[in-house]
Amino acid sequence: MPTGHFREERLAHGSTVLFAGAPPHPIVVRDPNGVPVVEAEWTDDGKLSEARVRIPPARREAWLDVRPEDLDHPVFGEAFRIGMLDAQNVEHLLTSGGAIDWSKPEVIPPLERPSSLPAGGGTAILNWVAMLLGWAKVSTVRYRGPYPTSQLFDALLESFTLESPRDVGEARSTFIEKAEEAAMSGWPVEPRVQLAPAPFERVFDATNDVVVQLHGEPGAAAIERVFVGAEAFEGARAGTVPTTSRLVRASDDGQWASVRVELGGEPWRFVATVDVRGRVLWRTDADCRIAPAVAGNPAFSERWLWVVTGMIARRAPRALAPAIVKTLTDGVVVRWGDAGDAVCAPVDDVGPVELAAMVHRGHAPVLNVHSAVPARFALGLGGNEMHPRKNLARAKALLAEVTRGIEPLVSAIAQARLAAEGLEAFPPPEDDPFVDLDAETATLLLDLSGKKDLPSVSGDVGPPRTDSGRGVVLD
Repeated sequence: MPTGHFREERLAHGSTVLFAGAPPHPIVVRDPNGVPVVEAEWTDDGKLSEARVRIPPARREAWLDVRPEDLDHPVFGEAFRIGMLDAQNVEHLLTSGGAIDWSKPEVIPPLERPSSLPAGGGTAILNWVAMLLGWAKVSTVRYRGPYPTSQLFDALLESFTLESPRDVGEARSTFIEKAEEAAMSGWPVEPRVQLAPAPFERVFDATNDVVVQLHGEPGAAAIERVFVGAEAFEGARAGTVPTTSRLVRASDDGQWASVRVELGGEPWRFVATVDVRGRVLWRTDADCRIAPAVAGNPAFSERWLWVVTGMIARRAPRALAPAIVKTLTDGVVVRWGDAGDAVCAPVDDVGPVELAAMVHRGHAPVLNVHSAVPARFALGLGGNEMHPRKNLARAKALLAEVTRGIEPLVSAIAQARLAAEGLEAFPPPEDDPFVDLDAETATLLLDLSGKKDLPSVSGDVGPPRTDSGRGVVLD
């Protein structure tokens, strides 16, 4: 452990870093409230021996333990271990990552099974890498690994920026273009996307059980993400479209943000209000959800299912598309119902791997797509024949929200099936089964704009109640 030569550095939004040794290495990172969020130990010759990275929730201390030990990984070669420290400070191995030089990283390392990490865990480790890159004066870096997915690209944009101004969609396409090659070969690739370190800062508020993630330059902070308990709420980032109903909506002046759930294009549940200094201005534990009832929880119509399947399959990597199609058409049951705070959620409270195993055993898991989504859109559909364009725009928004809500879960199930059953179980079709997708989608949208092919919904689908009396306003 380096000793002597201590110095402290203040970051953009009030976090502080304590360095020790010569040359100096970071040993403690504290959030603006003085809460330790990273603790690192270095050997006398400047090598990282251990790093502990704090993750949400705020009220219960949870730490990931990173140890650059000589693990042997079939794809990465040398690897570091990622564990979880329990209440007795005992480590439990969760996953691993590709080995790097922690004193001066040259690449962004891959993480094995990032879904095995708690919410906010994968991005916390990538952010620690971004911090180390900045302190080592590394201007740009690339990802090197076998998993250059769209989800990883979006996660990297939380802690890195593109080297030069360019279209985010173009950069994403470049990043994922070798994803199929990597998946087929199992060997690392290095997408031609240069990323500059731009780490975020997280502010932990244990009293309200809230973690606020801040990004941007001093004086121009953006509330990028908020964790309430272990639930993550996503803010807007340039070039990305949220795939969740749990959202962070910034005020017009950008000084505060509303943390809430949205369904059908409208607020569904208000959770908190936070400001750009990471302070919680308002917090409620009230359950404001109002679940409309759909008689019999009807399954999707054949046309709805076919169009949604085609839209998701078209956006997927070619190797994954057949597994997605087979999962949606002959694996799970998709129906309208109550999905809680989500657009789409499984009836069985299990993850994608377990759902894939159920499909493999011949059991068809049920996925509920929240009936509040079409119900709320229907309130503004077909109401004025003099505005067909507005009706069509609402129909497009409905189809987009439903598709985005289903896509992450179904893609994860398909990936798990692909890993368990192999590529041979999902042969690509000889001909494009969705050659008529555009025409069929246009027909569906026209019918939706006239309130056709929508489930019959009863119950209140209006804005959530906010007068429960259990909200807390904070000075």
